[in-house]
Amino acid sequence: MQVDKLAALKVGVPDYKELVTRKVRTAEELYRFMVDQFNQSRAFFLEVTVVIILVIELVYLFRGMPF
Repeated sequence: MQVDKLAALKVGVPDYKELVTRKVRTAEELYRFMVDQFNQSRAFFLEVTVVIILVIELVYLFRGMPF
C-alpha cells in the first residue's frame, strides 16, 4: 500500500486532484453566476410586463373605455 502512495506522489496525483477540484469549483461558481443572471433578467422582464399591463389598464380606466 505504501508503494501505491509513493507512486501517486511521484506521478503528481495530488497536484492533479487539486487542479481538478479548483476547476470544478470555478465551473460551479460560473454556473451559479449564470443562473443568477438569468433569474434577474426573468424577474426584470416580468416586472416590466406587469407595469405595462397596469399602464394599459389605467389608460382604459381614465378614458372610460370598457375592457
